Amino acid sequence: MEMCLDPQATIGGGLYIAHIGGVHINPQAIIGSNCDIAHRVTIGASAMGRKGAPVLGDRVYIGTGATLVGKIKIGSGAKIAANTLVMSNIPDGATVMGVPGRIIMRAPKPVESPAPPVAETTDAK
Repeated sequence: MEMCLDPQATIGGGLYIAHIGGVHINPQAIIGSNCDIAHRVTIGASAMGRKGAPVLGDRVYIGTGATLVGKIKIGSGAKIAANTLVMSNIPDGATVMGVPGRIIMRAPKPVESPAPPVAETTDAK
């Protein structure tokens, strides 16, 4: 299997490609740091007339056979399941699967700690 990583693509440090083969990355794609891409993955424009290329955040996982097309943004920490077709923006920390890709899990919202109690002041005269 071939691999097509165009030198014009912007790729952050720590990219891991498991089982190199069949990976195609569009020259306009932007890939964040510490991403993990399985084999037979396509990141880029398509023959369906979709313009532009995907922008991936940091720590994105893309499973075997997944395809990301068009000018879309994949949020940091997102997970794309095997054989998923992604054609729309994905928020940070979401897990996506299916054709077309649907969000099946979202990252939990951070729990805000309650404000400390305010001490009452009394003026002693």
